[in-house]
Formats: sequence, C-alpha cells, structure tokens
Amino acid sequence: MKDWHYTSFKEIDRDLTILELKRDIAAEELKADFRNLKESLEPRELLSDLVGGDVLKKFLFSWAMGYLLRKIRG
Repeated sequence: MKDWHYTSFKEIDRDLTILELKRDIAAEELKADFRNLKESLEPRELLSDLVGGDVLKKFLFSWAMGYLLRKIRG
C-alpha cells in the first residue's frame, strides 16, 4: 500500500481525481461486461453457439461412436 504523505491540497485533489476516474472506468467496464453477458444468453446466440460450436460436433461424434459400438457388439 502506498504511504500517503501530502504536502498540499493540490496533491490530494489530484489523487482524488485519479481515483474517481479509475472508479468511473471500472463501472463502465462492468456495464459492458454485463451487456455482453446478457447478449450471449439470448436464445439466438445460444442456438448459434450450439449449432456452430463444438457442442453439436461432440454430441454427434459421441452418438455415432455409441451407435457403432452397439452394432459391433450386438
């Protein structure tokens, strides 16, 4: 932690301004993250991730392997 030794009110004001700007930036980043999360949970996004993503490929591969194993054993 920084050891705070100020010699003038101007230094205090400068640090307070910096901290306020950092807080504002963090709040905007949080809003953007929330907006991105909200958009990624929309049904059309979930469907496009399922169809275009690895989930469908893994499911089809696993189903095909199970089908082949059942045919070979039975």
